[in-house]
Amino acid sequence: MAKKQPPPDFRAVRRKLDPEVFMNGEELDVDPTDVVDEATWSGITHLADDVVMRVSDHNGVRLELLYSLWGDWITAIGDPDDERDELYDCMLDAASAFQCSNFLFLHGFYRAAIAEL
Repeated sequence: MAKKQPPPDFRAVRRKLDPEVFMNGEELDVDPTDVVDEATWSGITHLADDVVMRVSDHNGVRLELLYSLWGDWITAIGDPDDERDELYDCMLDAASAFQCSNFLFLHGFYRAAIAEL
């Protein structure tokens, strides 16, 4: 049976991003229309949550490095409002793959994480 983590563990709380961080943020700020029930939610997320907690318990430096490298890559892409060169779209696609790789590694899908890279 899954159990809640003690309050001092910052990973125990889930958060939603504010609507203004999205390009179409106004459309996202609507009331839920079909919320999943608790049994389904916990059935889907309990294993993934467990893996995330266990992987992040022992791979903090690796996760920080991957996150930092992804951020550096985003910076290297350049400003989307400036004139885009030939590499812009390819680098943007690669950034998505790097971010996906981080997520997959954190959730224990190591083969898929390597495939993304």
